[in-house]
Amino acid sequence: MKSKKYVVFDLDETIGHFYKISTLYNTIWEYSGKQINLHRLLELYPEVFRPGMFKLFEYLKQEKIRNKQIKVVIFTNNMGPKSWTNSIKSFIENKIKYKLFDNVITGWKVNGRINEPKRSSYMKLLSDFKKITGCSNRDKLIFLDDQYHDYMDKKKVTYLHLKPYRKNISNKILLNRFLRSNNNKIVKLEDWEEFISLYNIHYGEDKEEDSDLYHMHDGNVTSSQIFPAVKKFIEDNGEKTLKKKKKQHKKTRKL
Repeated sequence: MKSKKYVVFDLDETIGHFYKISTLYNTIWEYSGKQINLHRLLELYPEVFRPGMFKLFEYLKQEKIRNKQIKVVIFTNNMGPKSWTNSIKSFIENKIKYKLFDNVITGWKVNGRINEPKRSSYMKLLSDFKKITGCSNRDKLIFLDDQYHDYMDKKKVTYLHLKPYRKNISNKILLNRFLRSNNNKIVKLEDWEEFISLYNIHYGEDKEEDSDLYHMHDGNVTSSQIFPAVKKFIEDNGEKTLKKKKKQHKKTRKL
């Protein structure tokens, strides 16, 4: 049986930066008592995705069609409900018109309750990954994450420690774009000020949501370096070409 190749993506600040989208999503829910389809917001703010990601997803789509031994997985420590990660996953698949992801592994616990029963820790462990996906010891992985996880940096794992992707959309742009869009079927014109006020109560200042401490172990692989690295991993068949030595024939010297 042929060995498999796994392309494994972290979610937050790897595939994209979804924090500001989440603040708007939560405000809409609190304001209306209804959950908006996350796809509508992702369509409205395409810049939340890391540049080059959809080019990479399209490439992996074509490679998976050709080779069924290629697997694509999301492995995240996102502490939101599974539905959040699955909505982002389904948005990507809708955009490329292909079921790209073979597994989605979410955070171990959410609010103290086990969210991913086959995980054993908050840490990203290769042993947990294998247990969930069925990955064997002979399979190869390329792992893309903006954070460093010791227990994923193992033999047969190509670790791309990425520079985090952060797109800080200002509150003004965030709110104006939503309120003026066709996707806004919730907030009437006369209620815009009320909605903006509610948002500002929770998220009033434009600031980075993460502490410097959280990002003290950032990687340095840039967005432009990701595609070539994944392509090399996919296309490398592991075979080394050996140059044959030319046989030297002994010649009889003529006298």
